[in-house]
Amino acid sequence: MAKKPRNLHDRAFKALFSPPDAALPILRASLPRALMDAVDPGSLTPEPTDFVNDELAEDHRDLLFSATIRGRPVIFYVIEHQTSVDRFMALRLLRYVLKVWDWWLARHPAAKTLPAVVPVVLHQGAKAWDGPRSLAELIDLPADLLDSVSRHVPGLDVAIQDLGPATKAQLATFPGPPLVRITLCFMRAIADPHEDPLAALDVLEGELKALLAQPGGRERLIVVLRYTVLARPELDVRAVTDEFRRVAGEEAGEVVMSTAQELIEQGRVVERRELLEMLLREKFKKLDRSVVERLEAASAEDLQAWARQVVNAKDVEDVFAPRKRRRSRKK
Repeated sequence: MAKKPRNLHDRAFKALFSPPDAALPILRASLPRALMDAVDPGSLTPEPTDFVNDELAEDHRDLLFSATIRGRPVIFYVIEHQTSVDRFMALRLLRYVLKVWDWWLARHPAAKTLPAVVPVVLHQGAKAWDGPRSLAELIDLPADLLDSVSRHVPGLDVAIQDLGPATKAQLATFPGPPLVRITLCFMRAIADPHEDPLAALDVLEGELKALLAQPGGRERLIVVLRYTVLARPELDVRAVTDEFRRVAGEEAGEVVMSTAQELIEQGRVVERRELLEMLLREKFKKLDRSVVERLEAASAEDLQAWARQVVNAKDVEDVFAPRKRRRSRKK
């Protein structure tokens, strides 16, 4: 099996909640009803987050959506997915809001006003969020003096959708389409190392069947499964397959098995690529970027064939040369 990718939890979350129909229920559950009732749901549009600078590059996993409220723009910074409590979350969000405004002004240089930027935190740690929920709580001043300077310092109250205390049964009734409930249940189970992710299936029978019946449901379920299997490599694939088949039917079992086989093959490719790259660097010291890119695009069969040619290769090109060329060079 492939090694666990870095930031697997966050990548899976971004992949599953980028579609507006999956993000909208989180927004509605986290923000005041009057605000969300005023949002045109058809205007919710994913936006890129590559404007984030190098200092915050690891946060490209976050989601950004533009929308309109009565014809005016609004930006939702969704969702800084948290499995632990960050005491300085309000300060981080303030930085993000400023970045979003800079990005928006670069796209609208003639603007005279700024759009509302509304950040939302989804917390799925093993316990309830017990950290500060506003910038004011981080300012080191007596309460009476803080009130007197509140107009002169930035303020930001954090909208936190705190799922830490939620049970599996409660997550299984979260508003929204089946994918939202399935994803939240599995991510919550995987965030707790002491919990068996398969236990989430007990409350998801109807949700899994409904998701598989939807257009594109199979593909979305595959993303959930890839995340589950990669995040918990100790899981027995056959046991996972049997449980999904028992709970949601034969099709669900087939999806699990095909996903597991794909991941196993990807694991073989990664292992062979890493081994071949190590051999090439040991023999030829420096590799051009084009060589690395060729390795990244290769199949498991290509990598295995090239590895056999490393020992007798005089240069890097010999490794990739067809066997006919190798024999002609020996003459």
